[in-house]
Amino acid sequence: DGVLFPMLLLGLSYVARSALGHWGVPLAVFKVAIPVLVSLVVIRVGVKVLRAAFDESPWVVAMERTISWLAWLAMVLWVSGLLPVVLAEMDQIAWKVGGSRITLRNVVEGAVTAGAVLIVSLWISSAIEARLLRSAVGGAELSLRKAISNATRALLLFVGLLIALTAVGIDLTALSVLGGAVGVGIGLGLQKLAA
Repeated sequence: DGVLFPMLLLGLSYVARSALGHWGVPLAVFKVAIPVLVSLVVIRVGVKVLRAAFDESPWVVAMERTISWLAWLAMVLWVSGLLPVVLAEMDQIAWKVGGSRITLRNVVEGAVTAGAVLIVSLWISSAIEARLLRSAVGGAELSLRKAISNATRALLLFVGLLIALTAVGIDLTALSVLGGAVGVGIGLGLQKLAA
């Protein structure tokens, strides 16, 4: 329903490129077709996940347009051969933060990685929520299932954020001390609730 067609075309393009490459046929058309299809898949998957996770939110349309523009911009830079030049220039813009050097490329790659991981996390959590709420019958059972789905979504988003931070190169050892302190605080706060 919007995602299958570009993914099928992308798969067929890879198969056709490898088959035609064995016969010595020029493959110039695939240098344009594959980036276009990759951009279309990214746009369709992003829009589908945002609509599934946030059905009636007013900012979803703005996010859909942002994903579309960024995907098509990346495709144009890729096809034109300017992407390596732009990435090299982004490596030249840097800031010194403490003892580490942060480049504009690191920031952009981190934002893209975090966005992709969070979109996948939202997709999985909305599928789990739909599965849990499908067969709920009573008010108490519905509330319990909704609470479980919200806790699952929060856990998946937290794990996704940790994966994105690790992918960017941020050291998580400093966060482990903070996490331990927060865990002790939550444990002490919930002590009266359990008693």
